[in-house]
Amino acid sequence: MLGLVLEGGGAKGSYHAGAIKALHESGYSFDGVMGTSIGAINGAIVAQGDTEKCIELWETLTPSRFIDVDDEKMTKILTKKYDGATIKYLLKLIKDTLLNRGFSVERVMKLLKSVIDEDKLRGRQTDFGLITVSITDRLPVEVFKEEIPYGLLHDYIMASAYYPAFRNDPIDGKKYMDGGIFDNLPINPLIRKGYDEIIAVRTMSSMPHRSVIDDTVKITYITPSDDIGGTVDVYADSIEKNINMGYFDTMKILNGYKGKKYYFYPMNDREFIDFLFHLSDNTFISLKKILSIDETSDKIEIINRLLLIVRAQMKDSFELSDYEVFLLFLEKYGKRCDIDKFKVYGLNEYIGRLKEHMQTTEKGRGIWTQLKSVFENRILNNLLEAILNG
Repeated sequence: MLGLVLEGGGAKGSYHAGAIKALHESGYSFDGVMGTSIGAINGAIVAQGDTEKCIELWETLTPSRFIDVDDEKMTKILTKKYDGATIKYLLKLIKDTLLNRGFSVERVMKLLKSVIDEDKLRGRQTDFGLITVSITDRLPVEVFKEEIPYGLLHDYIMASAYYPAFRNDPIDGKKYMDGGIFDNLPINPLIRKGYDEIIAVRTMSSMPHRSVIDDTVKITYITPSDDIGGTVDVYADSIEKNINMGYFDTMKILNGYKGKKYYFYPMNDREFIDFLFHLSDNTFISLKKILSIDETSDKIEIINRLLLIVRAQMKDSFELSDYEVFLLFLEKYGKRCDIDKFKVYGLNEYIGRLKEHMQTTEKGRGIWTQLKSVFENRILNNLLEAILNG
């Protein structure tokens, strides 16, 4: 059986939406879904068969949909664009929240009921479970939908996501809190239920998660390739970035794309060496000078020397192929020059983008001048210049 596990992380749950979109487009369906906190919310929507609804939820989400705030002012607060009116609003918001012992969950519950249909979820054969923690009993609670009394499904999902800023309402006389304090990546409940293959979507939250109890279970982790922000970063730019990253990171896993921060079509060793071999003669002349190689050296000797130098300069490259190390080298510059992240590149196309940015735009020329003069790895800058000119 194939299961999906979604890690908690508040607003980082927007990353789930992109991953879910990629899995759905690739034809995946799941026998069971397990989640903690925001993972339980997203997981319930997926388990009831409404993948598109989960994506739409995040694409349209604003702070005022789940707490009583002004969206414009809240976005300024979250993006640290303070002015006098925003600071005044923030101070009042803090004061009111303290007086009310936290934010009301009324809007959150309204949102949950608009996207999660209890009858629909219960009527499907797909397993659904969540983690919460009983403050009253001082015990973690692992619960599947069939164990939750009818009419209390939304309450238990809310209990899994009881962020400390929310006012904690009891369920049947018991108080609960965010399940992330016990297990933020609940893989083991599915394993105990007999699942032998699991896709786990991470948010890299700082909350704890339990060690996997059975190492024979096939687990595929989908992990953010870059920072996905904080647990309360519910504003449009952050959400859009995270959805895109979740989508491309998942497609990378499914399709074998290469790269650490960017996404590249795979190349085998022969294809990569052939690419380098067909760099221009002027490039090889420049490389001989940069690498202090004898004039009589052939292209293969120059390529081997180039790859040794690049590997020596790149961190965490021991287990990577020459192609993957070379991509790390190129990514170092792409990130600094704001090359579009959310695209799958061929090697020629990516190098062309770098060249276009650094040599034909005013901003790019400024960055290139800075890189050549003050950037820490002069030899890498020279190598890049030779390759761009090839």
